[in-house]
Amino acid sequence: MARIASKAPLTVLKVSAGSTTNPEMSSVFFSVLVACFYLSQLFPALKKIGEGKQAAARIYKVLDREPRIKNPENGLKP
Repeated sequence: MARIASKAPLTVLKVSAGSTTNPEMSSVFFSVLVACFYLSQLFPALKKIGEGKQAAARIYKVLDREPRIKNPENGLKP
C-alpha cells in the first residue's frame, strides 16, 4: 500500500504556505456546495422537458393526420 508523503490535506498545505486564506477556502467550499445543489435540481427539470417534448410530438401527430371522415365538396352549408 502506498504511503502519502504528508499527513496534512493539500488545502491545509496551501493555507499554511500562505497562497490561500481560510475565508477564500470557505468561499470556494460553499460555492461548490451551492453549485452541486443547483445541478441536482436541474436533472428532474430536464426529465420534465423531455416528457413535454414527447407529449407535443404526440399532439402534432394527431393534428397532422388525415381525418377518416371527409367533408363532401358539395355538402350542406349552414
